[in-house]
Amino acid sequence: MLRTRSRILALALLVALAALLAGYGHLEAQGEAVESKIIQLSQTDNQVMRWNDYASNRFGGRETGSNAYNDATEWAVWQFKQWGIEAELDEVGSVPVGFNRGPWFGKMLTPVEKPLRFGTPSYTAGTRGVQRGKVSILEADPFVINGRNATPENVEKKRLLVEQAISEVKASPARFKDTWVLIGGLNDGFARDGRRGSKLPDGSPEYLDAAMMPPLTKALVEAGALGTIQSATPPSPIQPDRNSEPPINILDGFVASWDTLPVLPDIKLLNTQFSEIRTLVEKGEPVVLEFDIRNWFT
Repeated sequence: MLRTRSRILALALLVALAALLAGYGHLEAQGEAVESKIIQLSQTDNQVMRWNDYASNRFGGRETGSNAYNDATEWAVWQFKQWGIEAELDEVGSVPVGFNRGPWFGKMLTPVEKPLRFGTPSYTAGTRGVQRGKVSILEADPFVINGRNATPENVEKKRLLVEQAISEVKASPARFKDTWVLIGGLNDGFARDGRRGSKLPDGSPEYLDAAMMPPLTKALVEAGALGTIQSATPPSPIQPDRNSEPPINILDGFVASWDTLPVLPDIKLLNTQFSEIRTLVEKGEPVVLEFDIRNWFT
């Protein structure tokens, strides 16, 4: 009796397996038909550039927290529904303050007029309309030490350099009033005043600049500086065959709340132009720069 039941069970399993394989074969055939249809559509009715145009030219850059990001997500849900696909927005997080990047312009006015190639990290201040001013140099250089994942020894060195820079500004505030301040050292595209980061295993912040740099920025604001300028080295060479401009790394900052909005523009200038301007200033030649940067918070 047990043997008979075993045979029946084995037979039932074989029948079930055959049914599954038949179903799988049917699904596989369906899958192949779908794949063939997708390939056919890509060759005869390709819409990639149409949707890329919407994303790139109708909404533009879609920084998290920006109006463009919110508008693009709502449009994507609407478009899916137009195709008969069920879609809805599901909130996964929030930022305390939003950010919108508008156009930006800059040029040297004297000793010769020429356009400047630059950018500003997200969540950093814009100018108050068009602003013009001479150029000053901050001699102390806290950015010579990278603020990310710094060793305890470098943490102390950077702290001392920041204190020297603050002392330099407070000792001669008139030197920085109504000027664009050149700051040397390393620049990887992140905001001057740091960004939100995780904690290291020892509990210290991943990015030191978020804790160390704001007091220096505050001193420059109190001195009446127009903004700071750092050198931006292109991550890859120019491509003459494509008539391209050298790329610049422009990354992000962070604003924790509405009562801590940044007010001092944070400019990352193409390294060759930065060096040219610094050399002119060091020779005693007056250099006047003009910037108009439209960064907004929402």
